[in-house]
Amino acid sequence: SAFIGDELLGMDAARYLKLDDLKDQDDDFLSPKKSLREFEGGLDSLIPSSPATETSDNVSPVASPIHTGFLVSFMVDARGGSMRGSRHNGLRVIIPPRTCAAPTRITCRLVKPQKLTTPPPLVEGEGLASRIISLGPSSMQFLWPVIVEIPHFASLGRGDRELVVLRSENGSVWKEHRNRYGDDMLQAILNGMDEELESQEELEKKRIRRIISTDFPLYFAVVSRVQQESDLIGPEGGQLISKLMPQVQAIFPATAVTKRVRLGLQAQPIPDELLTRQLGNQATFSPVVTVEPRRRKFHRPIGLRIPLPPSWRESPRNAGEGDITSLRLLCSVIGGTAPAQWEDITGTTKLLYSNSCANFTTNVSARFWLADCPRTAEAVTFANLLYRELTAVPYMAKFVVFAKMNEAREGRLRCYCMTDDKMDKTLELHENFSEVARSRDIEVMEGMALHLECSGNLVPVRKATQQSRTFSFQAFRDNRLHVSVKVRDSNKEASGFLSFLRKPTKYEDTQPVLCNLNISMPPCLQFCVDDINRIRVEYPNSLLDQSSALLNLWASREGNRAQMENLCVALKNIDRSDIIKCLEGQAMSEPEEEGACMLPSVINGKNGQHFEVISVRTPAAGLTPGTLIWQPVVHYPTSYLNDQNCRY
Repeated sequence: SAFIGDELLGMDAARYLKLDDLKDQDDDFLSPKKSLREFEGGLDSLIPSSPATETSDNVSPVASPIHTGFLVSFMVDARGGSMRGSRHNGLRVIIPPRTCAAPTRITCRLVKPQKLTTPPPLVEGEGLASRIISLGPSSMQFLWPVIVEIPHFASLGRGDRELVVLRSENGSVWKEHRNRYGDDMLQAILNGMDEELESQEELEKKRIRRIISTDFPLYFAVVSRVQQESDLIGPEGGQLISKLMPQVQAIFPATAVTKRVRLGLQAQPIPDELLTRQLGNQATFSPVVTVEPRRRKFHRPIGLRIPLPPSWRESPRNAGEGDITSLRLLCSVIGGTAPAQWEDITGTTKLLYSNSCANFTTNVSARFWLADCPRTAEAVTFANLLYRELTAVPYMAKFVVFAKMNEAREGRLRCYCMTDDKMDKTLELHENFSEVARSRDIEVMEGMALHLECSGNLVPVRKATQQSRTFSFQAFRDNRLHVSVKVRDSNKEASGFLSFLRKPTKYEDTQPVLCNLNISMPPCLQFCVDDINRIRVEYPNSLLDQSSALLNLWASREGNRAQMENLCVALKNIDRSDIIKCLEGQAMSEPEEEGACMLPSVINGKNGQHFEVISVRTPAAGLTPGTLIWQPVVHYPTSYLNDQNCRY
C-alpha cells in the first residue's frame, strides 16, 4: 500500500512536514455555516448546527479536520524527520538528525487493547488513557533519543491522578517506561532540528503525552492512575511522603528490606460529593492509602501515618478499643489485578493519635482506610459501596447526536458518548443520518450508566424492539443509544432539549445533569398523499409541472427555511445523494444570493435540464406513505429528443 509519508518524502527528501505547514491547513476545516458553493468536497460535510444556549453544552459541529501526515509509516534517514499522524490529531513522531544510521521506515499504529493477546495488567483505579501504541522497527536502538507525542483522553482535572507510560518488548510482559530526560534537555535532543516543542503545561491542556526513548519497544501504553510517589528503598531505610496529601507518610526502618527495591505510596482523597451521594451522613472516611507493591512482607514493621476522618477530627471522642469505637481501620491485602476485599482490623492493630492523624505499624504492604462509622458492623459494607465508585477511572468524552426523520412527525436519534472515535466515519452517516448536536468535552466515569431525557417539542417513543433510554460508558468502545422520537406539535419546529443524567429522573427528582444539548431534527421532504394526488390531477400530462408544483408547495410550507442547504439535507435523508450531486453542479453554474429561498427555477436550471419528482411511495409497495421518490430527468434540446432523451 502507498503511504502519504512516502509521497511527501519521495519528491523532496530534504523537506519534512513542520508545524508551520500544518498552520496552512486552517481552510481545510469544513464549517456547516458555509454556503453550498463553498464546498469543494461535496455535500457529505454538510452538518446542521443546533444553537447553543447558556444552559447547554453544544459546540458547533464541524467535519473532522483534514491532517496532512503519515497514515501508518514514513521513511527517515540520517537527516531525521518529523511527521504527524493524519488519522489522529496530536500524534507526532520526531526523529532528530543523526539518529538513524541508515534509511529506516518508522511505523506507528494505535491498536485496540482487546486485540492484544496480553493487554497491560491494570489494577483497580487504573485505565488506559489512549489506545495501545504499536511502534516499529521493534527493538531498534537509535543513536540518539527520539520523541513520540500521543493524544490521550484521561481526565486529570481533580489533581489526584497522573499518567504513566508502560512498555512491552514482546507483547506479554509490561513494565513502566521511565523518562530520563527533562524539559531542559529537549533542545539538546532535537540536535539542531528546526522543530517547535510545546511545554508540559501546553501539552497537558491539549491532553498530549510526550514519550522520549532511545529505542522502540513493541508497544507503549499510556495509563491513568492515582498519583503515586515512589523511590528506591534499601537496607538503610527511608521515607515516602505524599505530595498530594503531605500528612500521609510511610516510614521504612533500617533492614525492613534486604536489598534496594522500588516502593510506592498512594493517597486517594474522598470527594465530598461522592461521599454525600453514596452514604449521606452515615459515615466519613480518610483517604485510601496504599503501599505498592501490595502483599510484600517486610523484615521489620513499617510505620504508616493517615489523616483521621473529618467527623472524627471535628468531634474528637474517646477512641476506645475493639468494637466499642466508631473509628475503624480497614485493610485489603489483595494484590495484582484482583478486586479489593476490605476487612476490619481495628481489634488487632493499635492506633496512636497525634496532629489529627492516626499512626500504626504493619508487616505487609496493602491498602488501608480509616472510617468513622457509628454502625460499626456496616463499616465494611459502606466501604465496598464507596470504593466501587472511587475506583472508576475518569475520562473526557463528547456526546454526539445523529438524527433522521422517518415520517412527518416521527424520527430516530442515535446518541454516542465518544472518546477517540471518528465522528465522520460512523455507521449513521452511511445510513443518511445527520449530525445535529455535539457537546464540549464532558467528564464521565468508566462504567458509568447514562440516561437520556427529552424535552421541548420532541417526545421519546418506546418501541417494542428498543431497550430503555439508558446505556453505559466504556472508553474506546462503541457507546451508542437508539431512541425513537415523535414531534409533539407539528405546527412548531421539530426541536428539543436532550439531557444526559446518571439515573432516570423517576429515581431522583433533582440530580446533576452531565450534559445538556439543543437539537433540531434535520429537514425532510414529506407531502401527504392528498396533496400529491391533487397535483397529479391538475397536471396530468407533465412531470415537469408536477415537480414544479411540489417544489412550490415545499417552498411555501418551509418559508425562510426553504434554502439549498435544507433541501440537500432532506434529499440525503431519502437516500437521493445522486440528485444532490446534480443540484450542486447546477447551483455552482448559476450564482445565487446567500440566504435566498429555493424556487423551482433553481432546480430547473438552464440549457433544458430539469429535475422532476415523478412518483410517490405507497403502502402497496411496502414503503412509508407520503415519502417522495426523486428521479432527475435531463431534457436535452429538441435536436436530441428523438434518440438521446436520457433518464438516470
